[in-house]
Amino acid sequence: RIQSNENITKLLTGSALIEYVDGFIVDKDTNPFLQTWRSQNSSMVDIIRKFNPLQEGMHGFVHAEDDYFQKNDPAPGVGFLYDAVMSIGIGACLARELVDGNQISGNSHLLGILASQFRGSTGFVEFGASALYRTAIGRKVTT
Repeated sequence: RIQSNENITKLLTGSALIEYVDGFIVDKDTNPFLQTWRSQNSSMVDIIRKFNPLQEGMHGFVHAEDDYFQKNDPAPGVGFLYDAVMSIGIGACLARELVDGNQISGNSHLLGILASQFRGSTGFVEFGASALYRTAIGRKVTT
């Protein structure tokens, strides 16, 4: 017999589980990320083969045919991964502005990431910190 717990009951009353799904899973016909994925050709596959750190026969190695991007969908979550990597890169560029070209610090990089705004694979990405960024630009971040 399971015992009732009033606190758990209160916690779960009115709660819901929300799961975000990559747009390319829902809308395969017009999703910009999937369209760009599909537009990659054999020259992109050649580049990926060249830089693949795994050799044939190693665990995890996948041989990509020339039409890999036309026959395979991106893995679920890859759009979010793309946006995360882009925010780190854009954040580093913005951080360089903050420190007048000097070596960036963790603090200036974080400010740059928080200030980044871009059209990503999951839609418009921003962290709501543009005012913080403008403040930091006004006084420059010390490294």
